[in-house]
Amino acid sequence: MRSNTRSTAWTVRAASTLLLVCTLVSVPSLAQVGYVTSPTISANDLRKGCSIFFQKDFKYSDSDPLSSNIFNIQASWMCVGSQQIAIDRYEIEGSSPEILTVLFWKHQRAVILVRWATSSQASDFQGDYYRVYVYDYRKNNVKKPFVGRNDIDKRFGEGWDGILNGKKILYRYKDAKSIRSRLNKIGY
Repeated sequence: MRSNTRSTAWTVRAASTLLLVCTLVSVPSLAQVGYVTSPTISANDLRKGCSIFFQKDFKYSDSDPLSSNIFNIQASWMCVGSQQIAIDRYEIEGSSPEILTVLFWKHQRAVILVRWATSSQASDFQGDYYRVYVYDYRKNNVKKPFVGRNDIDKRFGEGWDGILNGKKILYRYKDAKSIRSRLNKIGY
């Protein structure tokens, strides 16, 4: 009986170890979150004990009590034992912004993909608008650890994706894989 117990315990330990190794091997070297559903994203790839927090700032219309719940999103940096610091704010552009992907690039940059759903009868457009925001992380700058890189943002262009006047328009940078590929291509 004792031999059987040891064998079972060894099998469980071996299976657990194999599962842990498979999990670690399958984790990408760059932190990424696709279709962000949590308001807090771990930023341990940039600095241990820190996170990026996305807070919705709802805008209600006092004149229209049935107005929809539209919002801006405030991106902030939070580390254990320190105060929250603003990174950026994504404004309402016809609709509320949606954070799709957050990735950390080369342990010194944060990249955030934002989408706005759009629909315009006047211009005959149905689809989404995308924008990539790139930030340099400055570890030693406690007051402003993130600096926006508009020069790099522009290399992604503005992104309409949908149907315009009956023609399909595609934006190429709608996921982490395509964003990484572009960053590599421009040598950033």
